[in-house]
Amino acid sequence: MLSQLFMTEIPPHHCKLPDRVNDLMRDYGSSIHAVLPQQGNGEPARCQEFNVTDEDLEDTVRGLLKHNQSWPVMSCQRGWSYNVSALGVDVGPTSIVDEFDLVCDKDFYPSLVLSIFNVGSVIGVAAFGYISDRYGRKKAFFSCLLLETIGAFATGLSPNFGTFIFTRFLVGLTIPAIWQLPFILGGLLLLTGLAYVFPYWKHVAFATAVPLLPLFLAYKYLPESPRWNLRKGRIKETLETMETIARVNGTPMNEATRERVEMLLRKEAEQEEVQKSTQKHSKAPTVLDLFRTPNMRRKTLLINLSWFANQTVYMGLNYCGPAMGNNSYVGFSLSSAVELICYPPTYLAMDKIGRRLPMAIAMIIGGISAICTVVMPSDEPTPTMILFLISKLSITASFLIIYPFAGELYPTELRSIGLSLDSYVSNLGLIAVPFIVYLGVENLVLPLIIMGVISTVGGVFSLLLPETLNKPLPQTLEEAEEFGKGWGWRSVLRGEKKAKEEMPECKTQSMDLDALA
Repeated sequence: MLSQLFMTEIPPHHCKLPDRVNDLMRDYGSSIHAVLPQQGNGEPARCQEFNVTDEDLEDTVRGLLKHNQSWPVMSCQRGWSYNVSALGVDVGPTSIVDEFDLVCDKDFYPSLVLSIFNVGSVIGVAAFGYISDRYGRKKAFFSCLLLETIGAFATGLSPNFGTFIFTRFLVGLTIPAIWQLPFILGGLLLLTGLAYVFPYWKHVAFATAVPLLPLFLAYKYLPESPRWNLRKGRIKETLETMETIARVNGTPMNEATRERVEMLLRKEAEQEEVQKSTQKHSKAPTVLDLFRTPNMRRKTLLINLSWFANQTVYMGLNYCGPAMGNNSYVGFSLSSAVELICYPPTYLAMDKIGRRLPMAIAMIIGGISAICTVVMPSDEPTPTMILFLISKLSITASFLIIYPFAGELYPTELRSIGLSLDSYVSNLGLIAVPFIVYLGVENLVLPLIIMGVISTVGGVFSLLLPETLNKPLPQTLEEAEEFGKGWGWRSVLRGEKKAKEEMPECKTQSMDLDALA
């Protein structure tokens, strides 16, 4: 997913000059500033050239005609020069931007690619979810892997921009809805190394596709999900998988154990059939049940807001990473590596303090840090980089919390539905994130300010969610409606110890595991 950031990186560019002018500049040692309009920062314009004759430009290089910034300008007529070396030589394309001339009036095209990629993700989550339930987890996984591999290699073979968009859409279909952050950190750091070793975008595409190939070797050895087999009544396949697991764990089943496990599996399968039959004659829970009662509706909306803010800002900061500092590889590496710092204290805070307060504080700190970049000097990238990294660290911490926190707030019978809704809504938000980041083309900190506001607002409103640490969690919708009822702004301001005395106790029907220990 994030490999596209290096494939769509915007290289230094300016209007292509006549060959004769380029030759004279090398002979006279002249600067490009002498023959191109200048931007407000003194750098040569990227999308404009002087509307004068070639002879005027040649005389300017020779010193026969004085350079005049008041000359009329026009859009680039000969195309663009990219990655021009100190000797005035175009070193060749490195990204799709200079390969397909996606600059000036087409400079939003790279953002469009990321957006369409995220559209594919929204569609793919639903499609592969259906395949997983209908045909099994194993087939769903390897069909997803196959499509991702085909799309990745096809990306590197794209002859034009239209084909590139289509191949990225295919890869987007395979991206899971929920990111498990600790497992992608290593991949992000590896991606930076690959992009540095292979600067050409097609090579990046191939380099990220090749590691997928060995995964197909696992097809023979990776079993189908025992739970899925059991749901389908496949007792024999389920038992074989469990025997393999027991053997690998060093505790092979003897005949008596095998018969007992088989008996339990058949009993479980019968219960599954009874449950299916019951569900056919009873009303199954739906997403609408999350909105039928006031407290559950309120919590659902707050969870969706918090999840949306976390995923939007987390991915937005990832997209901004290469633009931070003076080197895209260093910026992205620091943006990825800083996540490692937050894992131990975040998990510790979740166990000792809770979910609600650490998540809210992290989101607010991250948001304020991003907003404060507006006061940093534009010619000093280090202070902006430091605030950016603080924001990235904070939003990573809150993103680690939101998934288990949301799962604990939903009742058992609606948990999968609620989490699916949260994930789907936040993925819809990702479609707009590339265009927020696109605003940074003219003003680097503008996307950070927008994401800072989103994070801060989400953090403030997440304070309205009830704490779940060391609380009996709801099993049914009725219990979920009572859980956290009465918790509001006044409760937040007074603190949990004072407020919980007035809150209704959630009396669940679940077993007291501590009493059984």
